[in-house]
Order: sequence, then C-alpha cells, then structure tokens
Amino acid sequence: MELQKLQIIGYVNSSYTTTDLSRQFAAQINPAQVKVGKQITYKPDNTLGKEKKAARYRHHDAANLSFDLFLDDTGVIPGKKKNIKALIDELENALYKTNAESHEPGYAKIVWGSLIFHGRIKSLSYDYTLFLPNGVPLRVKVSVAFIGHFDKDVTVKNSPDVSRTITFKAGDKLAAFCREIYNDASYCVELARLNNLQTFRNIPPGTKIMFPPLINFSQNEQLSGTA
Repeated sequence: MELQKLQIIGYVNSSYTTTDLSRQFAAQINPAQVKVGKQITYKPDNTLGKEKKAARYRHHDAANLSFDLFLDDTGVIPGKKKNIKALIDELENALYKTNAESHEPGYAKIVWGSLIFHGRIKSLSYDYTLFLPNGVPLRVKVSVAFIGHFDKDVTVKNSPDVSRTITFKAGDKLAAFCREIYNDASYCVELARLNNLQTFRNIPPGTKIMFPPLINFSQNEQLSGTA
C-alpha cells in the first residue's frame, strides 16, 4: 500500500478556491494520533410554570481537529533536506500568517486518506527536543489544533444555521417564527434589536425581517426576556 502523507493546504477565502504552493505543507512523518471533536449546544427551557428544565437544542458547534507533527533535520528522513526554520515557515505560511487583505488568518484544508477537514487554525505550539551543540534545532514536536468552518453552501436549506429574510404579513408574529426556525421563541428579543425594531410585537405587514444563522447567537451574551 502506497504511503500517503498528511497534507495541509492553505486558502485565502472561505470558498476554498484560492491557494498557491507557498500555502501548502506536507508532513514529514504522519501523526500517530488524530483527535476529532464534535459538540452540540443546548439551552435550558426556562418556560414559566415548568418544574423541570429540559435542554433545548440551540445549534451544532463547529467540529475541532488536533494532532502532533514531528519536524526533523537530522537526515534520517528520506527526501529533500530542509532545516527546521524552513519547515516551520512552510507550515505557518499555510495556516497561521495573517492575510494582507482580510487581516485575518486564512482557511485550511487537511487531507489524509479518508480524512478531509475544513477549518481555521486555533492553536500552534512547538516543543524543541534536539539541538546541535551551537543551539541549532534538529527536531521539534508541533502541536496543532483547528476549529471547523461551516460552509453555508452545503448546509441544509431549512437549517437554523442558514440566513433568511421573511416579509411579514398581517397576523404574523415574530415569536412564532423564532419558535419555528430556532425552536426557541425567546430569540425574538434579540432579533428585534438586530433588525432595528422598537418592539417584537405588532410588526406592520410588509416589514422585512432578517433571521441570521443560529450560530451567530452563540457569540452573543445570554438572551434576556421571554416572548
């Protein structure tokens, strides 16, 4: 069976279409272990009169990925010899350095066999383990962690993680739409604020209301008030 090296491919945009050779990194030694984490966020149901606080779904959190790599300049690994600094520069060019236009780190695709992960760098640390007598590093353990990137183009159309705009008709209630879209009527308070409304009640027909992806709310403070 042919050996496949773990590949890290850096991209400047979230559509994963723009890259170049300076943004690509191939592992010298494949990881011995890869950790993938997934989590779902719930919100307690604080409906007045309920004795038991049931957990209500809010959203799927972004997945996370982490693993360790070893960079080696001792000459024991076949292939083109590169010093540790050059290897680190390649790795950081692929996933860590800030993009000149967006002023943010880019996006990365990690590919190894059947593993394909789209995300952004969350943390990067180096543990230098071997040196020449003059202090030049010969081997370093790199611990790297990524947070997954939600791609709106592959999200289910009816998902609460998709943005939509609804034109209100007579009799429509913001709380009812929040209950239908987010499974939680209490979001109407925050939605009224986001749409510059004075109140979430008695919204005039013809008003266009933007319902952002549910994941946006996870970045805000705990919502207050109920519908």
